[in-house]
Amino acid sequence: MFSIHVSIDGGSSWHCVWGTVFSRKGRLSARPKRIRATFGARAYREGEFSVVGKYGYLVRFDLLARKDLNHVGLDALTLRTWCLCNMMALPALLPGRNQVTVSTASAPPGARLRVGYEWTEKPRGQRRIARVLPGTGGAITIRAGGRKPSDIRMREVSVELF
Repeated sequence: MFSIHVSIDGGSSWHCVWGTVFSRKGRLSARPKRIRATFGARAYREGEFSVVGKYGYLVRFDLLARKDLNHVGLDALTLRTWCLCNMMALPALLPGRNQVTVSTASAPPGARLRVGYEWTEKPRGQRRIARVLPGTGGAITIRAGGRKPSDIRMREVSVELF
């Protein structure tokens, strides 16, 4: 048996967002199965448990094998979290040289940070920059065009730890 549980209150309570019995009596399959558990915007729209509006959540995986431990396992894991803010709340770039510093409280050894900025500027149009930094963070320089602050409109800021 394999199930995925999510907590939005620091582990005080858990909600099962995906679960199934992989092996039925007499029918064992060693074929891997790809699982997609949705507990974000789509679940929110459907009135199900969701992490929408939460800045932090915990994920727990329960794996149970009847006899042979090779019949259940976790080979790869990808968690995608999108936090959408009001576009006016994004950090603003100004015309000229902008220094952006990103840091993390802690990161696993060997982790990296991917930082991306997307904006529109007059007269050049849509611009984008992405840099990979050490997992603990660092600084990037962004040169934005335009003559006045209103020439630049922020579109997106992304920070990914991988």
